[in-house]
Amino acid sequence: MQIGLRPTSNVDFEFIHQVTKAAMQTYVEQTWGSWVDDEQRVRTYNSIDLSTHQIIQLDGRDVGCLAVERHSSHLQLMGL
Repeated sequence: MQIGLRPTSNVDFEFIHQVTKAAMQTYVEQTWGSWVDDEQRVRTYNSIDLSTHQIIQLDGRDVGCLAVERHSSHLQLMGL
């Protein structure tokens, strides 16, 4: 089993949206009543800085997303 990270590019946006949906849809529905996929896709697109994201891979397959902001004094986990 090989776990690795790779940089993101514009082609990864839909994958990141699907990961966000899998992780957040139930929470969004419980909090705001519904998940409107087109609205959430736009929200995800507008909030993502690809330079802070990496794609998590398992045996060469994309399985998740890691978002880390790098600061001079620390690293801040923004999403997993």
